[in-house]
Amino acid sequence: GRGVCMDIASATLLNGLSASAYAFDDTHLDTIAHPSAPSGAALLALAERQPVRGTDFLHALILANEIQCRLSKALAVAPAKCHVGFYMTGITGAFGVAAAVGKLLGLTEQQMIWAMGIGAAQGSGFRATHASMASGFVPAHAGRSGLVAGLMAANGFTCTEQFLEARNGFADVFASPAHIAALTDR
Repeated sequence: GRGVCMDIASATLLNGLSASAYAFDDTHLDTIAHPSAPSGAALLALAERQPVRGTDFLHALILANEIQCRLSKALAVAPAKCHVGFYMTGITGAFGVAAAVGKLLGLTEQQMIWAMGIGAAQGSGFRATHASMASGFVPAHAGRSGLVAGLMAANGFTCTEQFLEARNGFADVFASPAHIAALTDR
């Protein structure tokens, strides 16, 4: 309310912190992920930089949240197994947000792969931060990381195409085993 403007990465971080401050945001019950805080924060910041139609905004938000929830299921819902200490929002948030940002930026298929890979490479977060100010930082950081990943890919920054399924890739690192079929179920 003070008319102060920030760059979009900083705005995403601040919006994400605000959305997650009291953890009253949405919850994907199967995995306890909170997909809307990182997604909404990044997409609102991007929409201030470039005009976005309401339907396109909603499509991108749904895409980001769906990807985050499916990835979380692939890592944490049986038959998948992951360490209970992982904070799903921090691990999958940047991946989903990168896809949404890429959608709004009109990235090519190759750029979209790079964006999601760059986002996936930034996955982080653990539950021991809960009940501290850092708890809200995890989803905020995921939103900012996904936004930056999309912008980097739009400018030609590359990532391996096998970031998801490769040995020592996203699924292999965060789950033992992952349930990749959850990504395309229904």
